[in-house]
Amino acid sequence: TVAVGVIPPGHVSPMHLHEIDEEVVYVLQGELTAILDGEEYTVGPGGTVFIPPGTWMALENRTETSVFSLGVLSRGELEECFRVLFSRDADEAARRDALGLCRLKMRAPTPSD
Repeated sequence: TVAVGVIPPGHVSPMHLHEIDEEVVYVLQGELTAILDGEEYTVGPGGTVFIPPGTWMALENRTETSVFSLGVLSRGELEECFRVLFSRDADEAARRDALGLCRLKMRAPTPSD
């Protein structure tokens, strides 16, 4: 799966991990902060973040401008999962099923995140 992402100013993704998939995020424009297992990394245009499977992660835009990025994940069925997770029409049961397909775990951020 290759996805183009637009991350608006101030956006923070929920803390989550991919159980079996690595993820690569390539920043096209803007500045992105990646929190990986509690460590913070800031990446600008042309920068890449590699996220191994099993890594608790969140992505943040701490700037006043949008971040444009490419996300690359190895399994194609993740696209179907993400369509459900980010759909305005999906109910909670559909979202839980999608998490299983993604092999994705979610958790609330802790103070150490």
